[in-house]
Formats: sequence, C-alpha cells, structure tokens
Amino acid sequence: MKNIADIKEQLESLAEVTNKFDSEAVQLKIVEFVLSTEVGNGKKTASSNSKRKPRKSTVKPKGDSSTNKSSKKSVGLTPTAILNKLVEEGFFKDPKTIGDIVMHCEQNMARKFKSSDFSGKLIQLVRNETLVREKNSDNQYEYQNK
Repeated sequence: MKNIADIKEQLESLAEVTNKFDSEAVQLKIVEFVLSTEVGNGKKTASSNSKRKPRKSTVKPKGDSSTNKSSKKSVGLTPTAILNKLVEEGFFKDPKTIGDIVMHCEQNMARKFKSSDFSGKLIQLVRNETLVREKNSDNQYEYQNK
C-alpha cells in the first residue's frame, strides 16, 4: 500500500499513451507490458501480487466429439453398405435411378441420404461390372443388375 501514490502516478502518465489506441485489448497489453517490466526491474507493483487464472484448454482429447456440434457420428449402415445390401437383395433387378435409391432408403429404411452419397459407389459398382447403367428417356442414369 506504500506505493499506491507511485502506481497512481505511473498509471496516469501511461493513460495518455494507452488512450490513443482504440482497441481495449491493445491498451491492456501495453499496461501489462509496462507493469511486468517494472516487476522485472525489482520494483513491486500492484499487478505483481495478483495471480492470473490459467486459461481452460481449448484442445480436445482425441476422439472427444461431445462438444463439437458439427461432427456427426454415423449410426447404422453407410451408403456403401446400403448399396451392397440392395445389390444382394435383388433391388436392382429392375432399373433404378439414384432418386429411386434415395426414396427407397427414406421410405423403407428410415434413412435420409442425398443422391451424392450414392453416386461414387454406384460408379464403382458399374466399373466392377456388378451393375450396368443406361440413360432413360429423362436423360437420367438407371442402374440394373448385370
């Protein structure tokens, strides 16, 4: 408490400089720097008595997706597994469009997918000669067992 007058005087002279900056964060950094320099020189200031609270870590442990709202955990079958299952069950006995596949999954499997979820795997099945594809009158590809 003996140095309050000195500290007050230092802060008043420091205020002129720091108030020229619009950013409060910059002002705070300047004050912290000056006060920490004073402590480093052996002079004791008010800030040397206070201890900073450590910041909470923002780094999550691997595999912890509980706080990440954008990550989704896959539940059930993947689009690839569903297509393999449909091939095995004879779903492609008649020609089917990607829209037919999406609708079938939504209505019969209670799973919602986009057509892009299936397109890559369907191309693989065509290249592996598991399915063949031809364009229909609407200029859409239809996939069928070979």
